[in-house]
Amino acid sequence: MSCGEGFVVCVKVILKVILVIICLPLLFALSLLGIVLGILCCPLKICCPCCAPCLEYILDLLLSLIKLPLKCIMWAVGDDGGSEEDKTPLDHAPTAATSYNGSSPGSPSHQKTTSSVETPE
Repeated sequence: MSCGEGFVVCVKVILKVILVIICLPLLFALSLLGIVLGILCCPLKICCPCCAPCLEYILDLLLSLIKLPLKCIMWAVGDDGGSEEDKTPLDHAPTAATSYNGSSPGSPSHQKTTSSVETPE
């Protein structure tokens, strides 16, 4: 990367950060609105099962609205989060269970514990 390209990248990041700082109060207000509407929609989803499929989409939209300030900050600093979607530790593939009895990974008791767990494919 030449000196000119580095300068352009730096200016872009600074302008993105300034834009996010200016818009941050609005983003937080939208996030709070999403939280309030999400709290109001959850009991409605439980009490009215006929509306549950529609409310599921609305709740997904509200969840995106709640995450909006964080996503904008991550965009401004240039961290895309990789090519993966928003993943939580629960979204990752299950791993084999290990024993916590102090056995080392190569011991027979550890091998028995990890081999007895079946992972779905």
